[in-house]
Order: sequence, then C-alpha cells, then structure tokens
Amino acid sequence: MSGLAAAIRLRRRQLDALAMTLAAEQAAGQALARETRDLERHRAAERQLVSAAPFSCDPWFDHGARRLEAIADARARSDRALADLRDQAVQARARLQLLEDAADAAASALRRRRDAKAAAALDDRIAAGWSRR
Repeated sequence: MSGLAAAIRLRRRQLDALAMTLAAEQAAGQALARETRDLERHRAAERQLVSAAPFSCDPWFDHGARRLEAIADARARSDRALADLRDQAVQARARLQLLEDAADAAASALRRRRDAKAAAALDDRIAAGWSRR
C-alpha cells in the first residue's frame, strides 16, 4: 500500500509541475499575442508610410516584416507546445485517477480481509467456547 501511495504522491507532484509549466506556457503565449498585435499595428503604420513614401525599399521597413514573421513562428511553436502540455496534463490526470482507483480498491480489499479475519477469529472463539461446555 505504501508503494501505491508513493506512486500517487509522485504523480500528483508531476501533475503540479505540469500545471506550472502549462501556466508559464500560457503566459508566454499571451505575451506573444500582445507583441504580435503591437507589431501588426506597427506593420499597418509602415504600410501607410510605404504607400506615401518613395523610399519604401529602406531596410527599416523590411526589419518589421521579418520580426513579425519571427513572432508568428514563435507563437505557432508556443501554441503547439501548449497543446502538447494540455495533452500531457490530461494523460497525467487519467493516470492519477487510475492510481487513486487502485489505491481505493486495495484499501477496500484490505478492509474485507481484515473483516474476514476478525469474523473467523470470532467464529473460532465462539467454537472454542461451545467446545468447553
């Protein structure tokens, strides 16, 4: 029983660590979303400037586009990592539930064995008492 309890505690710790990682990944995803919105606004402003300015081949304008693409790639990677972490959390919860169910079944079996032993001991005492008479 103690081995099963230790396994449950370990799974709970792993689930807690996974939840913290998931929260950190969500925060990173939100930060990337904010940065993407800012860069998209910046890009829209650049497009307005490009349409009005004859110097649209300036590298300064290209830098914003490259940065926006890099942010979009990072956000896609973050979304994939977030989905993977969510899947891992679901799997860890399922494993934890299985372990808890196994622990409950083991405790129930232990109680049944203990009750059966106590009933057998009582039967033996009763039989011994009847045989003395």
